Amino acid sequence: GRQIGKPVLDEKPQQEGVIRVNIIVDKSGAVTSARFDVLNSTLTDSHHIALAIRAAKTARFTANPAMPARTGYQIIRFELE
Repeated sequence: GRQIGKPVLDEKPQQEGVIRVNIIVDKSGAVTSARFDVLNSTLTDSHHIALAIRAAKTARFTANPAMPARTGYQIIRFELE
């Protein structure tokens, strides 16, 4: 499905980098599972992993009642201000 709500960070990052999170989206478009993908991430500390997983779970996708679950991934980019 198409993303209709971007991930939202609930705090500012302490480092710059990228974390890829593998996700499962339910038929309503909500992210029901988010797991850290170590092979495709540039940050590996537990603080930023937890921040990325929380952010990925806030993303929304178009609903698809015909598919009970869809898999994909989110790229969470951390940039210092």
